[in-house]
Amino acid sequence: MLHFRNLRLWRLYLIGIIPLSVFTLSLKTLWTLQIGREGQRLREEAEKQYFSNIPLPAQRGIIYDRHKRPLTVNVEKVEVYQHGSIDEDMYKTLRRYGLSPVKNFKRLAKIGYVSPEYVDSINLINKKYAKRHPGKKTYVLSSHEYWARHAVIEEGHSSLIGYVGKDRYGLYGIEKVLDSYLRGTDGSLPCIKSAERYSSKKFFTLDRERINPIQGKPIELTVDAYIQEIAYAALKEKVDELSAKGGFVIITRPENGEILSMVSYPVKNNENFVIAYPYEPGSTFKIVVYSAALDDKIISPFDSIDTEEGRLRVENRTIRDVHKMGKITWLEAFSHSSNVAAAKLALKLGRKRVYEQILKLGFGSPTGSFLKGQCVPPGDYRKWKESKLATLGIGYGLLVNGLQMVMAYGAVANGGYLYSPKILLNKDPIKIRRALGKRSVKYLKLFMREVVENGTGKKAKVPGITVCGKTGTAMVYDKEKRYYDPKRKVVSFIGFFPCNAPQYLIYVVIFEPKGTPWLMYGGEVAAPVFRKIAESIMWSRLHENI
Repeated sequence: MLHFRNLRLWRLYLIGIIPLSVFTLSLKTLWTLQIGREGQRLREEAEKQYFSNIPLPAQRGIIYDRHKRPLTVNVEKVEVYQHGSIDEDMYKTLRRYGLSPVKNFKRLAKIGYVSPEYVDSINLINKKYAKRHPGKKTYVLSSHEYWARHAVIEEGHSSLIGYVGKDRYGLYGIEKVLDSYLRGTDGSLPCIKSAERYSSKKFFTLDRERINPIQGKPIELTVDAYIQEIAYAALKEKVDELSAKGGFVIITRPENGEILSMVSYPVKNNENFVIAYPYEPGSTFKIVVYSAALDDKIISPFDSIDTEEGRLRVENRTIRDVHKMGKITWLEAFSHSSNVAAAKLALKLGRKRVYEQILKLGFGSPTGSFLKGQCVPPGDYRKWKESKLATLGIGYGLLVNGLQMVMAYGAVANGGYLYSPKILLNKDPIKIRRALGKRSVKYLKLFMREVVENGTGKKAKVPGITVCGKTGTAMVYDKEKRYYDPKRKVVSFIGFFPCNAPQYLIYVVIFEPKGTPWLMYGGEVAAPVFRKIAESIMWSRLHENI
């Protein structure tokens, strides 16, 4: 009897314990799912599936020129997407909007762009499609607004301003270098996603905070949009006329290194010839040896130099002049661009002194600007052969870029100071060092004025103003054939005006012009482009003052 009673008691206990255990386990599970870590994880997973954020793209900051004229604009556009197949009527309607739909298509595809005012029309097309096809997917089109980036004058400014990709990141030029300032911060709009498989239909929810986009910061450049257009038009005309490989023009204020214009042509493959295309400069590089010799008082303008009938043999190389001149003054040697005279001067100065002057004028080292170009150091001067030293004197054997050259000549124009190129208007000029002494500045201006008045640069003369300048012509080295090709040249002219108080410095470089070989020189090709740009600048200033 006692055994029976104990068994019944245990049964009662068991009946009570099982529900209690189930309840306790359920309570624990609920606690875990609702309050514990597992619940937090599951809620986050659910939110990922059902909640989303529609991105609200930020406008990029506007890029302005020095006079607050916009160089870029933001244009609101709408991307249109197709979700699955469409019928013939819908196909024709979308084609009329300039879109490119696909009749039989089962996935998501971008079919083009429309202006924002057509968004309501896109929604109307969806509704009409739904009425014609009851029971089928009713959301066949979706749209996404964004800001497209454009240059105000795309062709003329693109080599400097650059481009913005479809992901709204800067890909080249100022747009890339200053992307973190210009891009801004995207916003977001919270929503609940549709369960429809291929649809991007979303339902807005008001219990979450909308984050508004923040536009990127505006940037003011030292560039003058009007001068930029002048330079580009003149460059393009000459490059096209001579079927040249390309070219560039840089215009600066030599007093502080401000860049007023930087244009390249043609604009392809995101190339900016100014900073991305190193080249041997030819005779414009002669200021290196002349400035060193003038500061060291090795030469004076009216001392004589024997150019040996235009031929100088140095080791295994022969250096030639275009014209045989015999005994001439150093002033004549510079103005008529004697290679023999410059080579002799380099040999007289010696390896170390030429090397020091190359670095002093900023060649072979970075310019200090965020517009970083290729930079090729001059190498160990102790290993230079005599022939290497002589050819350096005439602008061969070292690669330069356009920014280095304009800053070096800017030192001649401003009294001897080397500046870093300045492109942002609100930044202070950066004076790197004194690169030239007062003696070399004084006589180089005399030499450069003589180049334009009576020398190789006569086609750079501008009526009514004094111009100082220097021509440059260099043959291009053919790496495959391993020789300098006389039919391929880099021709240039660099100058500033007025001579006594320079306000503008213009550097024109044309790569590989095609034409009569004896006319493909800096004085014949690049100097007239300089003159045309200078005349246009002075004409515009005259009208501003009237």
